[in-house]
Amino acid sequence: MSCSGDGEPEIPVTVAPLKLSVAKRHHRTHANLWHVYKYNKECFCNTLFLFRFAAMVYVLLINFFSFIIFGLDKRKAVLHRRRISETALLGISFLGGSIGSIVAMLIFRHKISKTSFLLKFGGIVLIQVALIYFFEKKYWDWS
Repeated sequence: MSCSGDGEPEIPVTVAPLKLSVAKRHHRTHANLWHVYKYNKECFCNTLFLFRFAAMVYVLLINFFSFIIFGLDKRKAVLHRRRISETALLGISFLGGSIGSIVAMLIFRHKISKTSFLLKFGGIVLIQVALIYFFEKKYWDWS
């Protein structure tokens, strides 16, 4: 068996008769997927590539969003308008936007003198670093 260029495995397709129950069709689908994985692992590398690509796009977008939100909060602070809550800022950072938050804090000079915010933010960064370390050590295959 080989893998075509679009990532779909070339296996014979069997059509289940209409009188099969939903449970049997579901079981047959899983059996076919296991057959494809067992004998054609290189096709599943495309799925892993797509997952990694989606993760990178997510990280880029959440960091860009975090940067913009920190900039908006600084602008609102200068104009003496209603601000974005610290909980929201820390939540965006926790969801993966810590790099964008750090860059925004340095560029806009925003939230850099508030010790309680910096301690909470530092805790979020430490948690993220620990999660990345353990995830890469256990699951990530760079080969």
